[in-house]
Amino acid sequence: MAEAEKYLTEMGSDNFAAIITDMNLDPIARKFEGYAFFQRWQAKHPDLAFILVSGDPSAWDLPAIRSRDVCFLAKPFNFGDLLVAVQSSVKERSATSLLPSR
Repeated sequence: MAEAEKYLTEMGSDNFAAIITDMNLDPIARKFEGYAFFQRWQAKHPDLAFILVSGDPSAWDLPAIRSRDVCFLAKPFNFGDLLVAVQSSVKERSATSLLPSR
């Protein structure tokens, strides 16, 4: 995860339309490391679209997934579902970033 965050920092979030990450990247390390990654980056870059994936049914209990604040795909999923998730997430984030600030 540290390598991914370093790369994103170096490249800048403006160079990415969406980030797709598994929520359990390292089963030995920490449960839902990908979710913690999403939380950190979403706080810094709210216009960046995220798609979280997991085969763990307890993922549905996480606040951002339960409230549908982030796109979530439960494994197994097919390529068509992933494509729709990417298209809708990017479209939604693009529309949100065009709204005037309050």
